[in-house]
Amino acid sequence: MTQRALNRFVEAEAFAYEWRDKAAENMRIYLDIATALLSQDPPLRLEPAVLTRTVQTIAAQRFANGAQAVGWYSYNTGQISTARQWFRTALSWKADDEASAYGLALSTQRLNDRVGFNAVVAQWRGRSERIAELAAGGNRRRVPGAQAPVPLPAAIAQQAAPPLTEDITPVRQAAAPRQTVETRVVYEQAPRRAAQPGGRSSRNCTITRNPRNLSSGAALTLGWGLMELNRPLEAVAAFDHAIETGSATTREEAGYGKTLAYLRKDLTSEAAIAAAQAPQTSTRRVELQATILAQRAVAAYRDGRYTETILMLGERSRIVPEQNDLMLIKGWSYLKLGRYQDAEQIFRAVQRTGFSEEANVGLNAVAEITRPAR
Repeated sequence: MTQRALNRFVEAEAFAYEWRDKAAENMRIYLDIATALLSQDPPLRLEPAVLTRTVQTIAAQRFANGAQAVGWYSYNTGQISTARQWFRTALSWKADDEASAYGLALSTQRLNDRVGFNAVVAQWRGRSERIAELAAGGNRRRVPGAQAPVPLPAAIAQQAAPPLTEDITPVRQAAAPRQTVETRVVYEQAPRRAAQPGGRSSRNCTITRNPRNLSSGAALTLGWGLMELNRPLEAVAAFDHAIETGSATTREEAGYGKTLAYLRKDLTSEAAIAAAQAPQTSTRRVELQATILAQRAVAAYRDGRYTETILMLGERSRIVPEQNDLMLIKGWSYLKLGRYQDAEQIFRAVQRTGFSEEANVGLNAVAEITRPAR
């Protein structure tokens, strides 16, 4: 679905859940999205109700990849015993799943269950280099400290999968082991710089400094360093000082950076103002305007302002080619407005470009709504 392509997995899950029972293909897509939702690195902060229904649906459908994802989610949020049970469940549904076997070995080792660990190693040593390496003492992993989670309603694990006896708790931020689940991300929220000007390392930005005490060039470098450290609002202050005191070239670079900083925080109005604060090349003007319009369209769609979504995307299409993910948003907006023929036309156009899975969900929705009238 288009929200999945936008890396907005929470919104994608909510919409796919609503349509999961309308067609067999919809259920398959929902399971893929739920698996992707649970597989993010770092783990996403999920509401208890969202986590409950994803786990219950995965269990009801006996979806092995989803069970593996629940295992990694549990592992990465410090719920090691629960993780082990979910890896076991995944293997009971798909006996040759090496990634789940690796998760089982890793979690069993973390629980200091030597007998259980040796049993996993004996079964998988010849089929998994990772498990063999783990048995040899390498590739040990730890889950770092994390924020306290919000407890789930009781007995979620029992409701979801009979073999499990422990609750799953929403996320505590932690780094995830590498998994086999892959997701496609088509739309990039805001352009990112591959490197900072002058080759400066982001390590130079780890100590907070007052940009007012810096030269314009140093403030610009500090701004890009803070962006690399994902501290965009702090970067804004550094870019502001560079804009106020720098040369024309420095002002252009700082204005561009300030706009990207606001876009990264979804502060679209502030980004639009920043984009006009310093002159930009024509290429950058188009790039920033297209990104601003896309963010505004997505925000409007999320808020249920579907007419505004269509207008924003129409304006964007006049300056850059249309993207499949944003066309899908337009299609869903037409559907929500009851313009089913327009929605079908958009979904079919996307389908012809190769996005058949995402487009088919929309076409199924149109057919479901309009079938009684035909």
